[in-house]
Amino acid sequence: MQPSDQYRDRIEHFGLAQEVLEKQYRQISYVRLGSFVLLVLLFALLSQHHIGLALIWLLIGVVVFGKMMAWHEQFRARADRAMTFKRINEQELSSTRHDHSWNDNGVKFADANHPYANDLDIVGRSSLFQLVNRGQTESGRAVLVSWLLHDSPAEQITARQSAGEELKSDLEFRQELQVEGALLERNERDLEDLQAWLSSPDLVLGKKGYILALHILPFLILPATIAAAYYWGLDRAWLPLIIPAVILLRTKKRVDDIHILSGAAAKVLDTHARMIQVMEDRDWSATLLQQISAQISTEGGWKASKSIRKLSYAIGQLNVRENFFAILFNLFGFWDLHWVYRMEKLKSRVDDKMMVWFDALAEMEALSSLANLAYNHPEWVIPELAENEEIDATAVGHPMISPDKRVDNSITMPLHGHIKLITGSNMAGKSTFLRSVGTNLVLAMAGSVVCASAFRFRPARIYTSMRTADDLEEGASTFYAELARLQMIIKATEEDATVLFLLDEILKGTNSADRHRGSRALINQLLRNQSAGLVATHDLALTKMEAEADGQIENWYFDVVIENERLAFDYQIKRGICDSFNASHLMKKMGIALDESD
Repeated sequence: MQPSDQYRDRIEHFGLAQEVLEKQYRQISYVRLGSFVLLVLLFALLSQHHIGLALIWLLIGVVVFGKMMAWHEQFRARADRAMTFKRINEQELSSTRHDHSWNDNGVKFADANHPYANDLDIVGRSSLFQLVNRGQTESGRAVLVSWLLHDSPAEQITARQSAGEELKSDLEFRQELQVEGALLERNERDLEDLQAWLSSPDLVLGKKGYILALHILPFLILPATIAAAYYWGLDRAWLPLIIPAVILLRTKKRVDDIHILSGAAAKVLDTHARMIQVMEDRDWSATLLQQISAQISTEGGWKASKSIRKLSYAIGQLNVRENFFAILFNLFGFWDLHWVYRMEKLKSRVDDKMMVWFDALAEMEALSSLANLAYNHPEWVIPELAENEEIDATAVGHPMISPDKRVDNSITMPLHGHIKLITGSNMAGKSTFLRSVGTNLVLAMAGSVVCASAFRFRPARIYTSMRTADDLEEGASTFYAELARLQMIIKATEEDATVLFLLDEILKGTNSADRHRGSRALINQLLRNQSAGLVATHDLALTKMEAEADGQIENWYFDVVIENERLAFDYQIKRGICDSFNASHLMKKMGIALDESD
């Protein structure tokens, strides 16, 4: 079954489930209203004849009604869950049609100084991140971005490939992980504040005086207050409250700080607990997945998800201090200090483990994203790690172009001391080819499938110079920006020979003579540094370097044919030099009167 068919079936299934659950929810609403009316009427009737029976009925009725409310809300939650499943499958169906506009584009991770992110559209609109990402947590998206923005060792790549292959077949697991995180309010500040609280000193835990007060005073204050009112009068009933008031005033500042740092984390923790629960008690075959499971395993039989949920509940109870009646809870029961104490006991149990659990969840989300990409594109392949420093790709295409519009090309080249000079007319496909090679190598080094029918490679550091632009704030011209970019590439090749560079029309901001002289010098310098790359150019004079380079330079080209005053492209790369260009034809089409004698 094709992924699109599977998504359609699941949309129908969860859509029907949502309708049934919402209908049941509405029906129970009527039952709930009727039971409330019955409760009030019977209480009123019984109270006229037997107040004892009326109170017993009221007690039973309140308990039953409370259970009914909880049961009612379960149907709402189940209906919302079905709706979320349906929405996720609708989004995936859109992705199979190459519409990724619904997804987070990761623009917050953009870095103009990154070696290749801007030129290869790793983040931002219509980006690789937008295609791949299915992470719900901030840390899960950050892990995926780090994989896409940095080369990885061969052993990490193979480990991710094995994990992704196993997760690919488990659609239910991947979507459950998404659904549980779908309602997460994306505020990275909450977890940062929580981490600050986890590393802060305790207020109550380890302080015998406070702990003794918490366990004894609540049983004494209320009777003492009642006794004071009885013997001394209501105007002095407050005297026993001096002791708790002093303790509360002494601890208020610290409790306020704790509440500020942890207050917003209750929902975040509860969501993380549900997501981790999806990961628990699963048997994996892939080594990396087993390692992740080991990270969330605990000793003594208690589970990571349960511990996180307990902490979430304790934080939620501390939030009650914002209630109008919280002053009474504190004076008679030390509510704030009681729940701070509970929080600190839980903190002592999990503070050295919680961030490890969250890191494990983040890595699982990133792997699930890669697996989802493989599931959505069954025709893509798992890259092979080559024994030699090389790239050998067959029918490689740009991942962001739909198959009906994409033209695939093949490439074989060593990753040391080799350059392919690519000539061709405007719009013939040079830039797209460079991006296709670079983007698929990025995917391969992340541990993902790639858009090709075969792909063998060794990890390499990628550097590009394709979209240089001026910077008004820095006062830098386009030409200076490109020189700075090329300087970064030269430095990288001097430090590490395993560099793949992708250069598109280098030194655009200067005259033809300087451009040619500078381009020749740059190419020779890159070859001396034993790096490899693709150079797209309109400068046909550079193609003469092939004869001088003893096989280190090869000429390739993209062709264009003018048929009946129309441009025809096949977008296929060929060995040799382009001898047809389209600039003059395009200028004529735009109404520029060219002098035919020139």
